[in-house]
Amino acid sequence: SVAVIMSIPNLFILNASGDVLIEKHFLGVTKRSVVEAFWETVSQTEQQKEVPPIITTESYYLINIRRSGLFFLTAVKRDIPPLLILEAQHNVFNTLVYYFKDKLTEAMIREHFALIYQLLDEMIVTGFPHTIELNQLMDMIALPSMMGKLQNYTSGSFTVKSSLPTAFHNGKIPWRKSDCKFVTNEIKIDLVEAIDCILQASQSAFKSKTITSFVNGAIECSVRLSGAPDLTLHFNNGRMINQIQLHRCVRISRWQKERVISFVPPDGKFTLLKYRLPNAGNIPLEIHPMIKLSKNSSTVKVSLKQVAATDKQIDKVLLEIPFPAETLSFSLSADHGKVSQDEITKVVRWHVGKFPKDKNLTLEGTVAMPSDWEGSGAPNVRVGFEIKGLSLTNLRVDSLAIHNVKYKPFKGVRHITKAGTFLIRSA
Repeated sequence: SVAVIMSIPNLFILNASGDVLIEKHFLGVTKRSVVEAFWETVSQTEQQKEVPPIITTESYYLINIRRSGLFFLTAVKRDIPPLLILEAQHNVFNTLVYYFKDKLTEAMIREHFALIYQLLDEMIVTGFPHTIELNQLMDMIALPSMMGKLQNYTSGSFTVKSSLPTAFHNGKIPWRKSDCKFVTNEIKIDLVEAIDCILQASQSAFKSKTITSFVNGAIECSVRLSGAPDLTLHFNNGRMINQIQLHRCVRISRWQKERVISFVPPDGKFTLLKYRLPNAGNIPLEIHPMIKLSKNSSTVKVSLKQVAATDKQIDKVLLEIPFPAETLSFSLSADHGKVSQDEITKVVRWHVGKFPKDKNLTLEGTVAMPSDWEGSGAPNVRVGFEIKGLSLTNLRVDSLAIHNVKYKPFKGVRHITKAGTFLIRSA
């Protein structure tokens, strides 16, 4: 039937060695041999992050994601929409990260083994996503704490509540509890724009040529509001956003007609929306890498300067240069910041931190390659930075109105521009 075809039959969580940490069957039982078939493909790839998300075998489609060094694997027999499986896997990962308040590790999974199975029982029922709202899950299954663990060990009980959570009473807005109460009411919004681009450094001029350039934006919210507030958010130019992904709390029809974000927010931290815009505009840093590698003499010179596009402070500036695995040694120095080399991965990192105003920076020196090295080309330079108070696309939050409440909350909005996947090809 269609229902069976559109369902999630199983979930395996594997560590970086292929050991099964969690094995959950939602429909029937799938043999563990699928894990061995999957690991055959993993062992044939140079790096685990290069494993394709869908692997076809004689009997199964193996759909997987890799996060925090762990594989989330589902084996399906039929050709089903893979995005359904991938979305469910992402949902499980994000829930576990939220519960454990940290990077998910193998040790955490082993320590909270019973809790994870409880969560999976609630999140996916007979192969279908069921309770996936975090506030509902947290009401039903308590967050892990030292006191809770001691109580569980002494009483032999687990952390499932006996009564139905308040979030379930709120049928129309299941993402929000019906009894939210705070002494201090506040909403904080970050409009974060990440620049994804590939630039080609020129041989002579400082200005690099843009190969691709995109902005991936998101509105991150932190909400502590009592009652059932109804919010309306206006942009200065909402019409410029065409590619958008909205949180389920946003009223879609109002966005489509008026380009206004109208919503009843979840409690706590969440991503209200994500968007993508072509062309990042004038990038505030000029980077000019000249890296020449050969078996005789290899030279490195990377120049860095701030352009006049912004008067804002550029912070968290970091350049990474991945050299070939055959590189023997490095002799590099910079006139500002700290230079470090990883002798195992052969990655050079230039930690600049806060960019000094009205100053050009340089990293230069030599690297030694083997005398029989036959490689060619030069490594790409990966760049990281963050600028607070700047929006390269000129998209801004104009106003944020709160209705249906009697109090006056604190409202804060920040604009942040940062580097996403920011690569520069050497001249």
